[in-house]
Amino acid sequence: MTRKKVNTILLLMIFVMLFGVSIGYSALSQVLNISGSTTYSHHVNASNLSYDNSSSGLNATNAQDAIDELSG
Repeated sequence: MTRKKVNTILLLMIFVMLFGVSIGYSALSQVLNISGSTTYSHHVNASNLSYDNSSSGLNATNAQDAIDELSG
């Protein structure tokens, strides 16, 4: 290869490396600040939760019945 081609390839490689480093740096140096508060007040009724009793040997078909069956 001629010296001009080698210099062009080296210059292109240096440019690609610098571009990659700058993108990587900018991606890793971002800071995300989240402020505020929220309240989650959804209550779940265990009687409405389905329960798969195929491997447990229990007769219950919902979570509340399974808990009641286990507790006696």
